[in-house]
Amino acid sequence: MEPKLDAFCHNWFIRLLPNFVCYILSSGRVKTRLELAFRFFNWAGSQKGGGCIYSHNLECYALLIDVLSGSKDVDRVKCVFDEVKNMGFVMSIKCANLLIKSFGNLGMVEELLWVWKEMKEHEIDPSYALLIDVLSGFYDDDDLFGEEENVKMKSKMTKMPLS
Repeated sequence: MEPKLDAFCHNWFIRLLPNFVCYILSSGRVKTRLELAFRFFNWAGSQKGGGCIYSHNLECYALLIDVLSGSKDVDRVKCVFDEVKNMGFVMSIKCANLLIKSFGNLGMVEELLWVWKEMKEHEIDPSYALLIDVLSGFYDDDDLFGEEENVKMKSKMTKMPLS
């Protein structure tokens, strides 16, 4: 895949932008194919050309983490997230929502709390849906509450009114 993409971009003078990478990572055809998404992300991150060096933005990383979390690939999620923490990105509401949803689904409490702290630091107010994902992340941790209590709490959270 990579050599064909390299040749295509070179022949047509295509310069990658983070918005295009985000579009590809969020597309239905790529979002459900973990290896393809991961390879595309890595390929895009290595591109140089047209006098510019491409670099991923926070949304690219958040979308990749979302794809990886859908397949429960916790090891890769942690690896990618470690990169994010060291990049010094400014948190946005869109990325916070994606990351918290992903970490909540995987029960990754420490990562979820890091994103929450970044949101507060940048004065980003959480939405109701985001709070549900935060709570879901805490209740996925069987060590804190036990499996039976987690099932009860998730059931209650999904029945809560939105307004």
